[in-house]
Amino acid sequence: MLAVARGALTHLLKKNNNKVFGTDISSTAIKRAEARYPDIDFFELDVNSEEQFNNFLAEVNVSHPEGVDLIFSSETLSYLDQYANFLRIASLNCKFIMISLYLPENPIGFIKSPEHLELEMKKYFDILEVVYIKKLRSVIVFGKSMKV
Repeated sequence: MLAVARGALTHLLKKNNNKVFGTDISSTAIKRAEARYPDIDFFELDVNSEEQFNNFLAEVNVSHPEGVDLIFSSETLSYLDQYANFLRIASLNCKFIMISLYLPENPIGFIKSPEHLELEMKKYFDILEVVYIKKLRSVIVFGKSMKV
């Protein structure tokens, strides 16, 4: 499993018999996550960089030939100006994806609505579930890659 997070939710994915990787662009966040969750491997990574994200996933796939089951992104995707590339690359390297986003009334990020996210994800994933939490202005989308 690959979680794009600094450990706050990543540790919930960790079980005794699986491998979980966490990523964050912040070295400070990585250090904190490593201290809190020593059984998870954390990496400083800018997933907005196609080259870095591709290289990272290639390394994961070499060291774990069974592949990546799930990529989970929590509250970060709308801040990636290359979020469409992120979704495309993810679809080539994982079986499932789960995106959780807070989308305020006037979002400052690149994803402006739950529908916007769903439309972009449908290019690369079969949408299995969408949960709108209107009161909290949040959306969770779960999809299965069409490529893997």
